[in-house]
Amino acid sequence: MKKTDENVLSYMRNDAYYAYLELCNATCKVPEKLVYEAIREEAIGENLDRITSIIESQHGEYEREMDKLKIPQPPLTFLQKLKKFFN
Repeated sequence: MKKTDENVLSYMRNDAYYAYLELCNATCKVPEKLVYEAIREEAIGENLDRITSIIESQHGEYEREMDKLKIPQPPLTFLQKLKKFFN
C-alpha cells in the first residue's frame, strides 16, 4: 500500500473514531472496544465510509428521538464546552 493510501485511511479512521465518540457522548454511553477494533482493522476505504455513515445516521436518529420526546439534554461536559468555545 502506498504511503498516501495509508494517510487517507488514517484520516478516514479518525473520522470514524470521532463520529463514534460523538455518538457515545450524545447517548452518554461508554465506547466499546469492539467498535474501536473494527475501525482500526478495516483496510478498505469504502467500508470505513460506510461505518462512519452508519454511526452518523444512528447519532442523527438519536437526536431526532430526543427532540420528539423533548427530553432535556444532559449538561455539557468539559470537553463539549471546550469544543464549543473554540468553534
